[in-house]
Amino acid sequence: MRKLVVFALGLSLGAGVVAKPRPTPPVVVKTLGSRYKLPTMLRPGGNYQGARDLADYVALQQRNFPGAVVTSGFYDWRSTSRYRGHAGLHLGYDVAMPYGCPFSAGWSGTVTAITLWSGEEHGITVVHPDGSSVTYGHVAARVTIGQQVMAGDILGTIAYNHVDVKMRDASGNYVDFGGNGRVLPTPQWAGLPEQSRESVMANWLVAQNTLELAQEDLRNEKLEGEKRRIQLQGLRHKLPALRESQKLMGEYVEQGLVSRVTAEENHDELESAQKELARLEKLSRNSPQRQKQLQKEVESAVGRVSQARKLAEQRGLSWKEVENFVQATIANDKTLTRSVKAYKQNALTKNARRLADLEKELNKSTATLKSYEELFEMGGISKNELEDVRQKNLILQAQVKALRGG
Repeated sequence: MRKLVVFALGLSLGAGVVAKPRPTPPVVVKTLGSRYKLPTMLRPGGNYQGARDLADYVALQQRNFPGAVVTSGFYDWRSTSRYRGHAGLHLGYDVAMPYGCPFSAGWSGTVTAITLWSGEEHGITVVHPDGSSVTYGHVAARVTIGQQVMAGDILGTIAYNHVDVKMRDASGNYVDFGGNGRVLPTPQWAGLPEQSRESVMANWLVAQNTLELAQEDLRNEKLEGEKRRIQLQGLRHKLPALRESQKLMGEYVEQGLVSRVTAEENHDELESAQKELARLEKLSRNSPQRQKQLQKEVESAVGRVSQARKLAEQRGLSWKEVENFVQATIANDKTLTRSVKAYKQNALTKNARRLADLEKELNKSTATLKSYEELFEMGGISKNELEDVRQKNLILQAQVKALRGG
């Protein structure tokens, strides 16, 4: 369960204090992301994913260069050149950005090829988990073949005056991912309007929110992994006794020592325990890879925050001003004000209920731990059994502390 933290309005910070960015209600992040056309890229589970369409991809590149625009369409006709031996359709999109500017991956995947196009210009191909792929052309690579990348990661720099983005499906067919993206004339960089202060602040807020969610997902996965380890330990102790008793159940029923209902219940308990063991073992096998993926998402989000903060600081903006901007946005939008109020009330209710349940479970666990420590001193249980109970108690303490905001 996600840790729900109330965003405090009317926040005041002392002069010269470096403030730690605070979690913001999702409705505020979503509203500002939409208002300023920022690629929030959040899956239902909260993790960073890929651009929805061309417009979203361009918004992603505008974090690196605010003036990035689409200058060539999917069905544009191209004659022979140093890049192609045969005339034909472009089958991709050109996003204009200046030479040397960093550019980002639009979708997560694995770098499978880095191919020389011309001079210092290369094409970088990234294959996605669903088998589709994207090639980013006219670029200089900062990645290597086999490297895992996340949406938003810097892949390299522009080696000409744009990045050519071509997408293929799992069968190798070109995909027009244009969506609502518009093709604009090649820009004169010096004449482009500067990104607004509000957009810069909203970008920092969205980036920080993405980081917080990624960090929370990683923490939760580590806690769940430890809980599974303890559960597996208990099941592996329990199953041999259940199997042994099941072998004897038929004989006990015949002798009238137990009822048939009891025998069936024992059989059901054994089956349930075996299924649960298989499920937990599968989750445990997948957990290291899952944690590695989540760690990568955290690192990607850290990079996004760094870029957003740098852009803001170049405009003389601090996090305190971002917080003031959010407060003003909420105060000036009655619908948003009601949504935030409902969110905070719901968060408080859920937190209180969850905290009460966990504290009750922790009190019970603490009493059990005390009993086990006494039994261990008398030689009644093994050290491993004591450590399992102790570890479970520590996990509960961590969960309670997290919900209390400690």
